[in-house]
Amino acid sequence: MTIEEFVRALRCDLPRGRRARRVLVEVEDYLREAALTDGEQAAVERFGSPSEVAAAFAPTFAAPATRTSVACVLVAAALTFASFPLLESVLPPAPWPSGPPDYLHWKQQSVLALFLVGTLLALAAAAAVAFRRLRAARVLSSAAAVALAAMLVLDVVLSYQWHREVPGAPGPIAIALYGSAIAALVLAALRYAARAASLSAARIPV
Repeated sequence: MTIEEFVRALRCDLPRGRRARRVLVEVEDYLREAALTDGEQAAVERFGSPSEVAAAFAPTFAAPATRTSVACVLVAAALTFASFPLLESVLPPAPWPSGPPDYLHWKQQSVLALFLVGTLLALAAAAAVAFRRLRAARVLSSAAAVALAAMLVLDVVLSYQWHREVPGAPGPIAIALYGSAIAALVLAALRYAARAASLSAARIPV
């Protein structure tokens, strides 16, 4: 196998992106330097197979994916937190003197509880990243994303029902915009956590 063939095969085993391109350049430079003294064939054979080299570089790609997953849940939690006072400022007075009816009240409480759980898990994931506990960070980030996703589903239902009961409450367009933003962040967090787990297990996705 020539150096060009090795680099092409390695490119197929690495994720796409700038970091992968840098790895390919470094590997090719190393092989060409080794080939000056040992010959091209011997340098390639001693370096290992493309799949073995890709597996060795897996942690290089797993760590950034983990940090991105954690960042997504932190932003989702922060965006949700920021929306609470904004929502309170635009909601018209409720028509219930003693609080919302039970079918709305339990959803309110559940949304708040899920938000708190998701936020605490996201903060724990950030702490795990700071202490280089990447596996724990991935698990915590995924759990935070699941909690925030459940919160979002209930919150969207609650918002639509509240809009029907309280004239002037935020309507479907505002609810859809808010829900889309949180959903995109949650899905990205889960996607990057899964990618990091796959990379850590040396199963490099193409």
